[in-house]
Amino acid sequence: MTARKKILIADDEPHLALLAKTRLEANGYEVLTVTDGREAVDQAKAWRPDLIILDMSMPILSGHEACEILKAQDETRLIPIMMLTGTPQKHLLTQCEEAGVSAILMKPYKADHFLAVIESVINKEIVGGKGYGKKNLSGG
Repeated sequence: MTARKKILIADDEPHLALLAKTRLEANGYEVLTVTDGREAVDQAKAWRPDLIILDMSMPILSGHEACEILKAQDETRLIPIMMLTGTPQKHLLTQCEEAGVSAILMKPYKADHFLAVIESVINKEIVGGKGYGKKNLSGG
């Protein structure tokens, strides 16, 4: 039996985090949710997930700020990060890509598209970081 893949979700909107968690758990993932970027950084170091999903706009540390910290630390730099955003501002998306985000998913998104992107990132079909084939994905 293989271990379940672990996904850390950081979103300051509890209802959205719960919806994502419920969907992912129903598909065999182990999920931990937090409500801000600082908690995401702390839990990523402690829990070592297979994927981190960050909302772009969060208190304390934004998704972008949390991503930069995670990618700068040896213990978390190789964990793929997926960014969720409802604001498709080109400069923010560029910053995320430069910080090493594997995929950017625009809100609102369809559940099946959300799962497909997660599976692609976890299976390393989408790899982030400068010089890699990262993708900016619409909500499907």
